[in-house]
Amino acid sequence: MPDVECIKWAGLGIAVANAVPEVISAADWKTVRPGGNGAIRECAEKIIEMNEGERE
Repeated sequence: MPDVECIKWAGLGIAVANAVPEVISAADWKTVRPGGNGAIRECAEKIIEMNEGERE
């Protein structure tokens, strides 16, 4: 499954809430929202939050 390989390759593997179980298992983090319903925004907000924590 191509998504699993990409998630393993990424520095931070993220799966959307409605991803297939194999993708969710390979991910470092899973969104609360499903794909197409705010998951990308949730990812962006999480990354911004993580980056702000590193600056402090």
